[in-house]
Amino acid sequence: MAASRLLTPITDALLDEQALDDFEVASRAVLRFLRAELPMGYWSIARVEGGHQRYLYLDEDAYGVVEGDSHPWESSFCIHMVAGEAPRVAPDVRRVPTYVMAEAALPLSIGAYVGIPVQDADGSLFGTICGLDPGQVDDRYLDAQAWLELVASMLTHVLRGARQRMDLAREADRARVLAMTDDLTGLANRRAWDDLAGAEAARLRTLGDPGIVLIVDLDGLKAVNDRQGHEAGDAYIVRAARALRTGLPTSAIGARLGGDEFAVLVPGMGSDAVDDLLDRLEAGFADVHVQASVGHAALEIATGLRGAMEAADARMYETKRERRAARAAI
Repeated sequence: MAASRLLTPITDALLDEQALDDFEVASRAVLRFLRAELPMGYWSIARVEGGHQRYLYLDEDAYGVVEGDSHPWESSFCIHMVAGEAPRVAPDVRRVPTYVMAEAALPLSIGAYVGIPVQDADGSLFGTICGLDPGQVDDRYLDAQAWLELVASMLTHVLRGARQRMDLAREADRARVLAMTDDLTGLANRRAWDDLAGAEAARLRTLGDPGIVLIVDLDGLKAVNDRQGHEAGDAYIVRAARALRTGLPTSAIGARLGGDEFAVLVPGMGSDAVDDLLDRLEAGFADVHVQASVGHAALEIATGLRGAMEAADARMYETKRERRAARAAI
């Protein structure tokens, strides 16, 4: 397992033009290489975000997990590896007390472990290259640490390029959306939402970045139309759109799907920041004398944008029912 023998195939794999342009292609090339050169029952490129270690890309036949699954970061082997509390390569985890204690709290058996941090473009922790096996492996795996670190640094290079291309794609998307706006509100229309939000969701999935989807439905629009006329109803919708634009981060994609329904995708936002966002939106709606029910859901790898919209829509209707029940009880 000499380093000189191993560096050539992995370098060739990652210097492939498509791999350099695509983080998923590069990650899968790394996993194929690791499976061939360092056989273990589980290899992953995992994303660490929001207190979880999520299996972004997988090559495994030992534990029955699938891409998009996750486990708490605090109960992982990798948290100790990243902190420098335990080695990056452990052919027999029974020799490492820290890993023995961590394994005791897990619902699976780990006999051997390999973990290498992967940095994001800004130098922060993106995630890990992680290998696990139910049995022990040969001590020769210890010789692999140096080139595993090189592989991780090459993935960081690919990741940096991927983020730069994503930023450019977002700018191009926003320029294109100017031609697909809702006439009444100036927000993106349904066609633009399907285009922009779908593209953004695909980008987030590639890197495992977080994202939040909101579904907003206005309360009382029919009553406004019936009592004051449709011009007043249109003004009600315009005020709601203004409150949305004011309360949302500049990175958000907001659209009027039709009638009194709006959708929002906030790239990069985790669930821990949602409450503050909802509070800002509620205050903004109150300032313009609009009532609205809002549902939210995290963008998940397994269910994608459609699944997040369905979950947010269900939560919005639950909120609307609760508000109606509260008003009826008064």
